[in-house]
Amino acid sequence: MIAFVRLVPSLRVAVRFVATVASLVLVTGAMLAAQPQPDAGSRAAVDNVLFVDALTGTGTAFLLRHGGELHLVTADHVVRDCLAVGREPRFELASGAAVRAQLVRANESLDVAVYRVLSPVRGGGLLPAEHPDIGDEVRLVGFPAPFAGRLGTAGLRAVRGCVANPGALVTGAVVEHVDLDLPGCDHGHSGGPVLDAAGRVIGVAVQRRSSTASEDVHATLAVPIAAVLEFVDGRMPQVGSAALAATIAGTAPLVGVVDCSPTDRDLVVQRICGRSGRPVYGPVFVSQATTIESHAVPVEVGNGDLLVFFEVEYGAAARFDVDIDVRCVHANGQLAAETADGTALLASSQHIERAPSAAADGRGGAIVAFEVAESEASAAVFAIAVDGLGRRVAVAEVARAAARPLVVAGEPGTVLVVYRRELPRGGHGLAARTLEVRAGSLVVGSEREVAPAVRVTPQPVVAGDGAGGAFVVFACDSAHGGSVAVRRLASGGAPVWRRAAQVLADGSAARSLAAVADGAGGVLVAIEVCTGSAPAPEDHLTIQHVGGAGDVLFDRDGRTIHAARQPSLAADGAGGVVVAFEAGSPARPRAAVQRFSADGRRVWALSSLSEGLAPWIVAEHPTLLGVVRDRVVVAFEDATMGRASTVTRIVDLGTGQAGGAQECGVVLPNAIVPMRLDRPDAGAQ
Repeated sequence: MIAFVRLVPSLRVAVRFVATVASLVLVTGAMLAAQPQPDAGSRAAVDNVLFVDALTGTGTAFLLRHGGELHLVTADHVVRDCLAVGREPRFELASGAAVRAQLVRANESLDVAVYRVLSPVRGGGLLPAEHPDIGDEVRLVGFPAPFAGRLGTAGLRAVRGCVANPGALVTGAVVEHVDLDLPGCDHGHSGGPVLDAAGRVIGVAVQRRSSTASEDVHATLAVPIAAVLEFVDGRMPQVGSAALAATIAGTAPLVGVVDCSPTDRDLVVQRICGRSGRPVYGPVFVSQATTIESHAVPVEVGNGDLLVFFEVEYGAAARFDVDIDVRCVHANGQLAAETADGTALLASSQHIERAPSAAADGRGGAIVAFEVAESEASAAVFAIAVDGLGRRVAVAEVARAAARPLVVAGEPGTVLVVYRRELPRGGHGLAARTLEVRAGSLVVGSEREVAPAVRVTPQPVVAGDGAGGAFVVFACDSAHGGSVAVRRLASGGAPVWRRAAQVLADGSAARSLAAVADGAGGVLVAIEVCTGSAPAPEDHLTIQHVGGAGDVLFDRDGRTIHAARQPSLAADGAGGVVVAFEAGSPARPRAAVQRFSADGRRVWALSSLSEGLAPWIVAEHPTLLGVVRDRVVVAFEDATMGRASTVTRIVDLGTGQAGGAQECGVVLPNAIVPMRLDRPDAGAQ
């Protein structure tokens, strides 16, 4: 060719031009190769990943092959603005080709939207993957915000990472997200496919998450493909439907407080999966006012929604500045619009409202009772009925010269409230009344005596008996000093057992009490026996079992757990009990669990919740969230080096072996206050 060029000078310019163009092509190719491009495992997805322009934002969608059909899938929040005005978003392939699609269904709680493809497309659709494992390498393909306006390979980006938690479709409607470690994930990746090494879809990216204020966010949540396929097939019920009430079992809410400053404490809610101990949603900020964290009371109202009653303190300088507020958190973790700004149950500012206690009314709402103090020397108990969104239905005064109410669920529309009343000759007793919602009013039943003389400390506890009544455990004085007794009440407040009360521990000073129904008409009780005003190594727990007829089933001294404090109980579903508690030295506590059978036999050796964790972790305040099939769900506070966070662990019900620990969000410096479940959850998968 060189000879030819020499022979034909007129062609030299053309050859030089071709060489220059070739050089530019090579340089440009090298520059493009240096930019982040979809790798080999993701390159097959280029024809199946779409750019989404949805009025106020952009995102990603992809084509999914399932059941022999082609579906277009994206995140609901990407297209939510379009759905609100009845418009279809604009979908474009990386090649720039527009794709027409029509909405089939969208679920805001699942955060998935599915469309029917109306245009011919080149891609045959991505295939769903098998369930991933922890540590599996993944790729998220999409159009992140910095490149969203540049289609083609310049706009399409694949970021690599790994699976931190594989997630699951917990039940027919409750989803545990896939947790991904994805450095480089950015806005605009939402709705994109998360692919395994073979290019199959394991989930749909929906959210970035971080527990700190840092912008270096690696954690990404994805809806697992199993849940997406259920939704594509139309088998997943919508949030708020009757089906969700049955499928929410196996999860438990955590209510806690984040300290943002010395004066501000934010109230948050999370829902924990009983299968893995990981959050199903949250944290959801319920209140960003100054709250009193020790009196946050969550109530499930039967459809997966949660009502949270809590004290709000409006100013440290004022004397009458504490009110009871309520928020509704839907089963998908969203605040109900009706109570998003808060609902104060009483409007007057000339009193202090405190110590709320609440229970579901069995009809989709709840009844909350609380103490109202008009002065330091005068207090009364009031009750308010609310609907499922926390809106006030009715209010009633329960008792004068009374305080510290305890509420348990009774028959549909009725609850039983036990409260401390002042005795005419001094001292305190316990009384009970029924509260019934009837024709928009709250009807208060007749007062019944529960115990003539009780100690103010420790606070009595109540546990529903599963038949509309309740067990009441309280401390009182006896001939031998202090004692602890239990009494069973029917749904109307009348005593069930012949004897006035069954004495469980005579001559013992109690610091705290816990109780749970055994599921067979009896009750299991834990008593923290103290030797002084402060926690000491000699403190211990006494566990006792009382049968349905009021007979003590363990021996008179019960079962002792030495060097143990702060009990929390859950029935094991077989008539026995699981006990969580602080063990060891009060200066360096550790959390532990123990299981006893219905006849008092130790089913497995003491299980330490600190086992397998870092040796410097200080595990405090363990609380049992419930028993789900063969798993025990426990939450405790990790108070290491001045920081506090809530950690959950799953303990095998048969062996007592503790599984991996899951951190559920940072709370400073107060631990999350978990909700105590008085019955084993059923129906969890």
